[in-house]
Amino acid sequence: LTAPSEVFGCIGSNVTITASGNGSTYQWVNQNGNETLTGNSKTIEVYTLDPISSYSVKAINDKGCQSESKNIVVRADDLDTPKINLSSNGVLQTDASKKIQWLLNGNILSGANDISYIPTQSGLYSVRAANMYCVKESSPIEYLVTGLEDPTKGTFSLSVFPNPSEIGEIRVIGNSSVTNPLQLQITDILGKELVNQPMSSEEFKNGFAVETKWTSGVYIVRVTQDGTNLHQKVIIR
Repeated sequence: LTAPSEVFGCIGSNVTITASGNGSTYQWVNQNGNETLTGNSKTIEVYTLDPISSYSVKAINDKGCQSESKNIVVRADDLDTPKINLSSNGVLQTDASKKIQWLLNGNILSGANDISYIPTQSGLYSVRAANMYCVKESSPIEYLVTGLEDPTKGTFSLSVFPNPSEIGEIRVIGNSSVTNPLQLQITDILGKELVNQPMSSEEFKNGFAVETKWTSGVYIVRVTQDGTNLHQKVIIR
């Protein structure tokens, strides 16, 4: 019978322990509580509550012969699941403080290891935090960017958040390489106009707040500048 001498995980999470051998059944014991665990497979999952706990396992063949017992130490760290907040200027921020790693659609973003991250493309962003034995990942947050690059007109981008919105307010934010005024228009999915008002380039850059006292549904946010317009769908719950 072989088994790891140590396994690692997070306090408050399941840790998988796997042994290998030719036994037909396996007996696992929680040494801390002198408790024989339910199940007789090579692999068990144990819920960690302490920084250090101890288990043992032995194999039993179909004739009742038992192997020597193997001891396993489970070492666990405490780590909160990180959270993501979206600031008023469109920057993603996390409350994690150790070994931060941002991801886009589940893929690691190289070099994105600070507490804040400025998205450059649409997708599902999440963040991981880690300490010595523990790794936890946040729930993903959807970030939508609509923009264009034109050699004659420069850059023009638009983002609307939160999306979906449940707080009665959305913020329209973006970037433009020119400082001319913009026009903000919001319609429902059937084209009924709800908002139509000017917006300065500074308001656009800093994030323009719009109250959303509307029924649940899909709405279209459109920003126009110098004849060029961008639009984005936003969901109101």
